[in-house]
Amino acid sequence: MHLFVVSPELDRLWHLHPTQSAPGIFETPLPAMPSGRYELFGDLVHRTGVPETVTASFSTAGNDGPLTDDDSAFPSPGTGRIVWVHDTQPLVTKRLTLFTFRVEDSSGQPARDLELYMGMPGHAVFIRKDRRVFAHVHPAGSAPMAALEIVAPASPPTSSGTHVHQETSLPSTVSFPYGFPEPGDYKIFVQVKRAGRIDTGSFDAHVE
Repeated sequence: MHLFVVSPELDRLWHLHPTQSAPGIFETPLPAMPSGRYELFGDLVHRTGVPETVTASFSTAGNDGPLTDDDSAFPSPGTGRIVWVHDTQPLVTKRLTLFTFRVEDSSGQPARDLELYMGMPGHAVFIRKDRRVFAHVHPAGSAPMAALEIVAPASPPTSSGTHVHQETSLPSTVSFPYGFPEPGDYKIFVQVKRAGRIDTGSFDAHVE
């Protein structure tokens, strides 16, 4: 399961990976987060390969737990930035668009330390600001990783639940195909892994 926790203002995001403690039961400790109300979007795949996104909300008085393994939080300190590479053409609904992002180091040069993040060059989340639309997208499209592994099993998981992948040299740009189903104002979060840490970029998008 990929579990995304967002604040109502979409100024905070946590990307977590609960472990399955029993059939149909996933658990994860909450990392450090301020008190408040948050919304949950959980990506899961049934044994048949059918994906589902489950939603919920919760309130907390605040937590101080650590992030573990490939979990991540936004905002977080980083040594570079992620730039959305796009023209001035308006975004419209129901048109497949390739969203391209460039990862730069602290000097503005293309980053050369990108790694696979859970087997992918990057992860993107498209979420309408009223939270009525949510999509977790990979460079290969919106098919969930677990569904892809049913077709082509990945390498064996480690004890932490992550997968072992061979080191590879990745380009400094990553692209995601997506078509907005409804007009409105959206937030796009883009995540990449650089030298063992997760960097996240946040972008606003208006869709006509």
